Amino acid sequence: MSALPVMPVMPVMPVMPAMPVQPEPPPHPSRFRSLVLSELRQVRGPIALAAVCVLGSTLAALAAPWPLKLAFDRVLLPTRTPPSGLDAMVAPWLGGEPLAAIGLLCGALMLIALLAALCGFVQQMQTQRIGFRIVHRLRSTLFEHVQQLPLSFHSRARSGELMSKITADTTTLRDVCSESVLVFTTHALTLVGMLALLLTLDLRLGALATLSFPPLLLLLLQRLRRITASARRQRSNEGRLAHRVGEMLQSVSLVQAYGREQQERDRFDDESRRATDESLRTSRAEAAAGRLIELVTAAATALILAAGGWLTLRGELSPGSLLVCMAYVSAMFKPVKQLSKLAARMAKARASIERIEEILALQPEGQDAADAVAAPVLRGDIRFEQVSVRHEERTVLHDIDLHIPAGIRVAIVGPSGAGKSTLARLLVRLIEPHAGRVCIDGTDVRRWTRRSLREQIGMVLQDNLLSGSRVRDNIAYGREDASEAQIVAAAKLARAHDFICALPGGYDHVLGPGGATLSGGQRQRLCLARALIKDPPILLLDEPTSALDASAERQVRAAIASAHAGRTSIVIAHQLHSVLDADLIVVLQDGRIVQQGRHAELIAQAGAYRTLFGTAETAPVEGSVPPDLPLLEGA
Repeated sequence: MSALPVMPVMPVMPVMPAMPVQPEPPPHPSRFRSLVLSELRQVRGPIALAAVCVLGSTLAALAAPWPLKLAFDRVLLPTRTPPSGLDAMVAPWLGGEPLAAIGLLCGALMLIALLAALCGFVQQMQTQRIGFRIVHRLRSTLFEHVQQLPLSFHSRARSGELMSKITADTTTLRDVCSESVLVFTTHALTLVGMLALLLTLDLRLGALATLSFPPLLLLLLQRLRRITASARRQRSNEGRLAHRVGEMLQSVSLVQAYGREQQERDRFDDESRRATDESLRTSRAEAAAGRLIELVTAAATALILAAGGWLTLRGELSPGSLLVCMAYVSAMFKPVKQLSKLAARMAKARASIERIEEILALQPEGQDAADAVAAPVLRGDIRFEQVSVRHEERTVLHDIDLHIPAGIRVAIVGPSGAGKSTLARLLVRLIEPHAGRVCIDGTDVRRWTRRSLREQIGMVLQDNLLSGSRVRDNIAYGREDASEAQIVAAAKLARAHDFICALPGGYDHVLGPGGATLSGGQRQRLCLARALIKDPPILLLDEPTSALDASAERQVRAAIASAHAGRTSIVIAHQLHSVLDADLIVVLQDGRIVQQGRHAELIAQAGAYRTLFGTAETAPVEGSVPPDLPLLEGA
């Protein structure tokens, strides 16, 4: 086999210094608040309508006892005290027949109740609308943000806990976002109004009622601190529980193969027990707060009844005024109870907000430069210039210098952990170099937007990921505007058309989660079809023939060979026999390029390639599995 012709040396552009890695800013507690306020500014109309309803509900609650007062003081037990205030305003309407006056006051009660019901209904509808809208925006922002976080984060993050933050935590915030301000305002105004009217009716009774609040508030604040701490632990436990379920479901074949069902059940029970115990502690604290308010309400009611009854017997307070005072004392602790429940919910929401802000505070790695432009149509001439990559204080790639001329087939080989996949991820900017630069057609790839760059690179990653949707949707994922003919052509090129047609429904067949209903080889060929449908100038294949039998491997290799025409193909391979015909083989070891050339050149030299080739010739083909373990195929 002839050696690779010496390529003319291209003038080397000055190496652009690596873009500095921006230090992660401190957590930004206002990010969540800014998001909510931004959304609230867009619903000012519904907020204004809800605020009017708040005022109507407050007035209805304050007016509710007055028809009873007027019935006792002006109709049933008329006093000799001349009417004043509201009594004077309505006295002319009650001076006629007593039964007519009672009927009028009954009608007033119904009108007040109708006003309260109408205002409450409109307020609830508007606040629910606002709450659902805020949660939708928050979920969308979180989902988009998580997608942009670096791979280093996702390699450490627990998927179940992330799902809990995006779904459960945002649901917790829904009611708080929709009701916290307006409901709090309603109850606060009602409480203040009742206290003011109590003080107006009788200063002494109003003062007694007011004095009961400071100790109550101190006790409630103490309880709320406990609820907040318990809710924080509860949300964390629920996140770990969701992660445990997700982890088991993803590895159910491994669990069954090793007979570890009971051990997994015990681990799940431990997490569930911790979450249940913390939930009980939170519920106990909430129940204690509610009972505390009931006790204070009973004590205050008894005190006001004793004092008011004594004043009424002395003729210093009318029976109707005592009735209103008693009604207000009983009613004004209901807003306090509702405010305490709202505060408990806000305490839980605070724990959720903290967990959400932990995610929002993380900065996506390597954002597009402010002056980044769309990539032009690429030829596929690739250069790695003095590229180094670090991961968790360990250098993964060291000073990589590599030129891949346009239109050739390149194989990247080396032992596990040598940095092969890292090199591939650099090309599509899934990670950024800490030193040096990656150029395509003489231009640093950081000058282009990620989206425009990736649109021109077809990728088959090491994990052959598929979604649980139709076969055609999985293939068209690489090109949203793909036609039926393009989908079928890509499937044929990847040698997937025949097995797709054999599936129930053919291209409309719905795959299981992750493509679990297909064999490993079938999944890999679908992933290859997804990459080929883009007709990209650069084709990047990370172990494209893994988990394939000999026949399927030959078909895929033939498909790759036919797809190579006119494009640069880069194959990351462990099975060296699959890349013997590559135009250039690059050998990586410990993050460094130790050899490069054609197969005939490298096998003739004593070095890492010959060692790898000798090992590969004697080792079993990677991805092969015994026929009696179909569940583990491709594992």
